[in-house]
Amino acid sequence: MKKQISAIIAIACFSLATIPAAMAKHDHQGQRGELRIFKGLDLSSQQKQDIKTLMKQTRSDNSVFAAERETFRAQLDVLMSMPTWDATLATQLIKQQMVSKQQVQLNKVKSKHAAFLLLSNEQQAELLEKMADKKDRKAKKDKKGKKDKKRGKNKRMAKRLDLSDEQKEAIKAIKAASKAQFELVRADMKNYKDAEDALVLSESFDEAAWISLNDSHADTFMAAQLAKMKAKYDEYNVLSAEQKLKLAEMREKMKEKMKEKREKAGSV
Repeated sequence: MKKQISAIIAIACFSLATIPAAMAKHDHQGQRGELRIFKGLDLSSQQKQDIKTLMKQTRSDNSVFAAERETFRAQLDVLMSMPTWDATLATQLIKQQMVSKQQVQLNKVKSKHAAFLLLSNEQQAELLEKMADKKDRKAKKDKKGKKDKKRGKNKRMAKRLDLSDEQKEAIKAIKAASKAQFELVRADMKNYKDAEDALVLSESFDEAAWISLNDSHADTFMAAQLAKMKAKYDEYNVLSAEQKLKLAEMREKMKEKMKEKREKAGSV
């Protein structure tokens, strides 16, 4: 059972579906990733320690949802092993998970806001400028290099799993369909991220406004997550039983490497 669940989760690494950054953060992205942008500032030792304490407390607060995540993964295992896609069950699972996801994300954004208030006026101005520059560069950047890197990673994965030409073509079609679905929600996800940033970088965090914002984008979150889950299902079921087990083994090794990396991670 453990190997089956690992294989299901592993398909996320193999999946060619594209999920918006805001949706990824809404899921279970690490708190270090959430606050990484503060690393570029000239923080004092005390500021670094205070931000580190904030991250630690947020991780502790969100750890209570670990059991729910495990339950969701077990339920996902059942969904993925079904002979046909069950959109009703998938929607039900996502709705159940979104309740805890909202609290997890709320804890994260409150932590980011608290970290922002730890900065001096000059550091806050520098951070705002840095964020604006990052958005501008992202809007203008030619993503060819990123696509080439992802294409190379997919090729290596296909080689390791020894995919047939038919499997490669099937996955290519899934990728195209997933990309088309993502384009339908891209603008709304960007609007959500911009509005959330405005709340985080304000003088006082308005929790009610954030909850209202989150609720107003619930349909977008649902659409993005459902598309992601369907793509995982389709790609996972392109694989043979032997390939699924091999993928599970690769995932276990990857988890160990990530664990070691986290343990070696230093201060902010």
